[in-house]
Amino acid sequence: MRRVLLTIAVACAVAAGATTAGWGLQAAILPPPAQSARVAANAVSWLLRSGLVESAYRIGSGPVVHGDCLQGWPSARPRRSSSQAAILVLDTGGTLVYLRPGLRVFGAGGDEPSPLPLVQLELGGCVNVVAPRIAQVIQTTHVRVERSFAAGHPALAILVPTRLTRLTVYVTPRTFKPFAIGVGSPRYSGLSRIWLIRAAASHPARSREMVAE
Repeated sequence: MRRVLLTIAVACAVAAGATTAGWGLQAAILPPPAQSARVAANAVSWLLRSGLVESAYRIGSGPVVHGDCLQGWPSARPRRSSSQAAILVLDTGGTLVYLRPGLRVFGAGGDEPSPLPLVQLELGGCVNVVAPRIAQVIQTTHVRVERSFAAGHPALAILVPTRLTRLTVYVTPRTFKPFAIGVGSPRYSGLSRIWLIRAAASHPARSREMVAE
């Protein structure tokens, strides 16, 4: 049943404007533009508290793909850059490994980044990919936050332009928790529904023993 709901959620269009009836009632809980940076900072905080992100995304007219993105290396002897790594495991059988610094992506047909694997990693909600992009915007430029809809729900859209893609992180109007992501590039565009999972405090080394937010 959950997979069916995931597919339906990803298929929902993301509208840029507030045209649905009843949206006016939501406006009262939206922060003023001056607080856009606070919205983005809270979104980063939610992401950083997540050890795992589950996702369901579609690129263009392709099929819905489900993924699990783990933050860091699941190893007793992590690499030097373990805290900056992300591992995206897809139900198609593919696995992408992202390392910082240097934007190196392995398992995508080469070590150098290209738009498609980066689009997949961003749509997968990988914490070590998405959170630094939002944080950089907060630090270096004015944060743009707009009223929008994602997966059929009112949302605040955080617009995050990057060198290779256009990233949009959709958060709930009340808690600013990310729940959907939109990504675009000259060749690829896609939408995803994401679920942030927090690692169980009693078993921090076991990546599959998780507690949902």
